[in-house]
Amino acid sequence: MNFLFDMARRHSVEVHLKHLSDGVRGYVIPERTIVIDLDLSEERMNWTFCHELAHLLLNHGSAERHITVSDENAAHELAQDLLLPREPFRADVHRLSLPELKQRYPQASWEVIARTRLRYRPGIMTIFDNDRRTLRLAPPPLTCPPHLLPLEQSVKQALSASHPFASARDGDLLVEGAFVDDGQGVQRIILIAESEE
Repeated sequence: MNFLFDMARRHSVEVHLKHLSDGVRGYVIPERTIVIDLDLSEERMNWTFCHELAHLLLNHGSAERHITVSDENAAHELAQDLLLPREPFRADVHRLSLPELKQRYPQASWEVIARTRLRYRPGIMTIFDNDRRTLRLAPPPLTCPPHLLPLEQSVKQALSASHPFASARDGDLLVEGAFVDDGQGVQRIILIAESEE
């Protein structure tokens, strides 16, 4: 929680941790106060705080206007930068593996690290939650084949609680994967496939 409270001090905002209901993760109230759901993992608290802080910094949600999809996208981008500052992350992403990035940036979740990595090292990211594919995406102009490539399948099969990280290379194709057990009933696998041309 040091990250969250350090960021709050740095940006002169107050943070309240409370049990929230109905799937609400956090919100902003007047006088620069951010309320965060106490039931979230620390990484999700950090993300939620950065996202709500981004809305504050971008002056979204004033009484005169509603938050738009464009506002949400802008807050999402700024939240990534608050959580993973561009300049050190951009340099690190080209020299560190996925687990090394997670070790260097423990305040961010594996998913946020992987998504942000796609900004600087285009590839295909696939997420499985409890062995069900929940996301497969690539930044434009890349396109995703609908099914896992054989190398992705191989790395996925190598991942488990006892082997939480695996990688494989075939020619210029590199696949890295991480097994994440959040302790809250979800076992997640994150795969990133990229061509090293």
